[in-house]
Amino acid sequence: MDSDFNRQMHLIDERYHMENALLDAIAAGDYKRATQTLLHYSSLMDSPLQEYRPSSDDMLREFKNSTHVMNTLFRKTIEASHVHPIYIHEYSTRFDRRIEDAQTPEEISSLIREMLRRYCYLVRNYSLATYSKTIREAILYIELNLYGPLSTGEIAKALNITPNYLSNQFRKETGSTISDYIRRHRIDAALRLLNTTDLSIQEIGGRIGIGDSSYFSHQFKSIVGMSPMEYRKMVHGHVNDKP
Repeated sequence: MDSDFNRQMHLIDERYHMENALLDAIAAGDYKRATQTLLHYSSLMDSPLQEYRPSSDDMLREFKNSTHVMNTLFRKTIEASHVHPIYIHEYSTRFDRRIEDAQTPEEISSLIREMLRRYCYLVRNYSLATYSKTIREAILYIELNLYGPLSTGEIAKALNITPNYLSNQFRKETGSTISDYIRRHRIDAALRLLNTTDLSIQEIGGRIGIGDSSYFSHQFKSIVGMSPMEYRKMVHGHVNDKP
């Protein structure tokens, strides 16, 4: 009896340790470590000594409820890693819907792995934890206003600092000029639209704040190495577009 009790207490301690390790891996954007930790955690939860008592006979509902909790923990974890909620909200909301739509435990298990991958991606690509408060605010201003006119002067005015200070500090912390940063992020937005929509090249240029389709194509090619139409043809295998 004492032996079983001690083993159970050890498993509880290890479970909490593994939960924290999983959140730490997500906070670091380390997908490989997160998946390995999740596998260890899952095997731990399968132990008969865990004495899990479901609150209802509907095991699928139980699994959905626990996955909703997991989704909340994951999004709060990456928010603490200075990923802004404007990036988190879309994924978090989408995952909540997909959890509810799932029909089998296997589908939810696959979704959990996707949650790990997506949240780690957000940390790797959108965490501002290494930047000063000023540069975090500048980057967020750029992201929120990416689809309209943007200049160093406008950003500096919004942050109540001088353009010269902003330019120097931005380059020092990010290794990029503000104009290059804006251009790359606009092209990233264009890539997403080319991958997921049938909008024309001109419409996509307008949506990312570059109204001149020729200039948009030139900027796109300078970064991607091919024109927007060539990229769309490569991705979809055909061109069904207007310039």
